[in-house]
Amino acid sequence: MFETLLGKQRALVFPVMCNGYIEMDYQENYVNEALGLWGNSGNFTFETTITPYDINGLGQHSATTKASVTASKKIMPGIDTTGTPANFQSNKYLSVANRLAHEMTLFHSTSLKIFLVNSTSHTENQPAEYKIKVTMTIDGTTESFTSPVAISPEKEKRYSYLASNRNGFDKFGNQVYEKVTQVDGAVSAGSSSFDVDSTARLHTDSQKVFIRSGFDFIEVGSITNISSKTVTLSAAYSGALADNEEVFLEASAEPNYINGFFHIAVAYNETRNLIKIIVNGRPILTSNHSSSSTFVFDEDENFYIGANGNGELGENKASTNKQFMGELHELAITDVFRQEFPTYRTITPTLNNTLVYMRFEEVDQ
Repeated sequence: MFETLLGKQRALVFPVMCNGYIEMDYQENYVNEALGLWGNSGNFTFETTITPYDINGLGQHSATTKASVTASKKIMPGIDTTGTPANFQSNKYLSVANRLAHEMTLFHSTSLKIFLVNSTSHTENQPAEYKIKVTMTIDGTTESFTSPVAISPEKEKRYSYLASNRNGFDKFGNQVYEKVTQVDGAVSAGSSSFDVDSTARLHTDSQKVFIRSGFDFIEVGSITNISSKTVTLSAAYSGALADNEEVFLEASAEPNYINGFFHIAVAYNETRNLIKIIVNGRPILTSNHSSSSTFVFDEDENFYIGANGNGELGENKASTNKQFMGELHELAITDVFRQEFPTYRTITPTLNNTLVYMRFEEVDQ
């Protein structure tokens, strides 16, 4: 039987800079023998519906002044460009360097670990982008499988005419790039550096710069050094740059996913050693584990959701704990291989196949 719920969507909330997790206690689920998930072997499907938060935060400590969000439970506090990063509480909780590859736990056990993994190279105008990583251990063989980017910020918006910026829109009328400067002096093909009129909006943390050709925008390269008004790229650009050629950055990115809803499934087929990662009904990774032995959820251990169960406190322990930050709506694990779902707005496991089911959308107790 299913319920129809109206009103505010609820969830178990893990706000940014939190330290928390769900512990599934083995002893509480043992009655003469292991029950449910513990000791289950063979096929399984993991499903969850979540709303991830942005762990990068707006802006970065650099010479460029950037907007900084400091009072949101959904966006990591930005770092004021006039301050020292080490003095900020958010940086002590999770340093800028560790944010870039932070793993957020969806499920953690000895034999199965599922994470959201940030895959960004810097945080300036770059909210977190998440891949899904699955680590499975079968008969002592541990292998990891990482999807392409599955959850990403919005990098285009409806173009509005401004006298200061009449460029950067595509053929659909969306502003996808923003003009920030222009080339100062022609540059021949094959050069890895060029001069610009202004470097006020540029930084050296692999920031990508573009030029325009009609409605197309061509990536020139990633900035690795700025000296006065000379920009150096990580690799030579194959084309030539004309004097006064306009230089663009990607338009301001917005982490709209912090108000979104994502259905994530990880399915395993024992017969073919097949692993599939599915997001909102769309398969984004299909692979195979090299071991032909039987997958087993270990007995006599606790399982964790939202972190790895270390529960460590202190500076930069969010990285150690692999802390999840976001909203958890539902979670289920079944003992069948399932790759098609009637909806991704909710989870609909078959009762006879259900090993675990948790729903966090009830009214406040």
